[in-house]
Amino acid sequence: MFQDYYGDRTPDQVANVFGTKFAAALFQLKPGSWQGPIESGFGWHLVWVESQTAGHVPAFEEVEPEVKSEWMAQQRTESKRHVFEAMKARYEVILPNATAKHDAAASAAPTEGAL
Repeated sequence: MFQDYYGDRTPDQVANVFGTKFAAALFQLKPGSWQGPIESGFGWHLVWVESQTAGHVPAFEEVEPEVKSEWMAQQRTESKRHVFEAMKARYEVILPNATAKHDAAASAAPTEGAL
């Protein structure tokens, strides 16, 4: 269920697994020794903080391939949706015997005052 190593995780990623209090306490610890116990929703934990790396906003060039890929996937999805909607608008869907079934159910229902 749990991993042995949670390196390269952001505080939000740790909080999603162990809770916000645990993540806040964890990121206050100094690297290089066993520390704790720290409480989470799963119990108490002894942790080893190997190192901490300050976060940074990546340059566009670092994320460009992923951004481009995601944008293209969204464009394909949207294009397919538009084509489907255009095709659907050209048709009228009529279910066979829908009216007959409705009429049969209405006639089978008891009328007011009937026994």
